[in-house]
Amino acid sequence: MICAGDPIPTLLVTAASGTMVNWYNTPTGGTAIATGWSFTPTQAGIYYAEAVSVDDTTCRSGRVAVELSIDEVTVNAVVDASGAIPEGTTVELAAFATSSLDGALSYQWSPSDDLSCNMHSNPFATRHHYHIYRSSD
Repeated sequence: MICAGDPIPTLLVTAASGTMVNWYNTPTGGTAIATGWSFTPTQAGIYYAEAVSVDDTTCRSGRVAVELSIDEVTVNAVVDASGAIPEGTTVELAAFATSSLDGALSYQWSPSDDLSCNMHSNPFATRHHYHIYRSSD
């Protein structure tokens, strides 16, 4: 398992001398997606390694599953309504986070109305003054 934002690692298996390794994305059948003792996938998933004799390609091992998963953490925060933004003003919101695993962090503010950017750690929020007009008959 890796953390979101970390580079995807190379998967490595060790096989006996005189063998090659085929990588698949299915437990049986299918076409090999890579050959070699190491394989760098493009995304998380379950991959299958199979050792094949170089001298006799009909001599194969069973496929061994290698799972690569990405761990994402979601944090939800609720703002106290007493800290509402006065009409016609702009304030900068600030989100602080620390990652002990050196993982990349992403942000998503909701609702995102009146924000300068809803995927940034410190967007600007503006409360606009809205006029409601009523027509008379």
